[in-house]
Amino acid sequence: MNMTFNVKEPYVFKTELCKLFYKYGADKCPAIRHSYSPEYYTLLKEYKSQFTDILEIGVGNDCQLRYVFEYIPGASLRAWRDFFTDANVYGIDIDKNVLFEEERIKCFYADQSKEEELENTIRDIEKYTNNKNQKFDLIVDDGSHIISHMILSFKILSKYMRINGIYIIEDIKKEDIDRFKNIELPMGIEIIKVYEGKDSQDGFIAYQRLDFPGETFRIKDFVRGVCCLDYFICCLDLGTNKRLLSGKSHPGSLIRKV
Repeated sequence: MNMTFNVKEPYVFKTELCKLFYKYGADKCPAIRHSYSPEYYTLLKEYKSQFTDILEIGVGNDCQLRYVFEYIPGASLRAWRDFFTDANVYGIDIDKNVLFEEERIKCFYADQSKEEELENTIRDIEKYTNNKNQKFDLIVDDGSHIISHMILSFKILSKYMRINGIYIIEDIKKEDIDRFKNIELPMGIEIIKVYEGKDSQDGFIAYQRLDFPGETFRIKDFVRGVCCLDYFICCLDLGTNKRLLSGKSHPGSLIRKV
């Protein structure tokens, strides 16, 4: 499935993801619209053979992407499938007309503005995969681009990220970046990339679930700045309960984030 676009160097095929997004007509590459693909490649290249479950909000339709000649829904899903060689890719969309299934790709209906529907869709994916503990290595929000929907989706779907999993919210306006930087993050999730982009609506923000909870309980994930008089810290390996670090603060001391 190859398409022809009006292309300007030096963006074409700058990375493997640029090539794949261009091949399928996804607007995540500079040759078509957004400047994401070089940034995504830097973020994701080390996980190319490791990520096995990808979820994207927004399958795409020819009305939204009318500037892409002969656009076919699912462009970025196909690019993710080709890039992550061992991954299954799941797309969700509010438009039932764009849902499809093909090799290593399956689409599901969901309205990302509704918590119950997002949870129901996860249940549908679990039934499809026969995995009641379905998690994802990469979640990309390229859906409605409405801030309240994006924040709600992050709140619900970030629970289903694996350790080292990455959650990307796309198409953020420069003036709205701070709203996403200041979201209250679940424990163990941190911002790893803030990208303002080349124009007013070309930004994205990427979060990652670090190794918490995991084999080692990390002080940096739970010490947020505790002012105490006599406070005892104990860090345990959760697998063995072996004490890794302990200490007692001085009266009136401030325990700062590590």
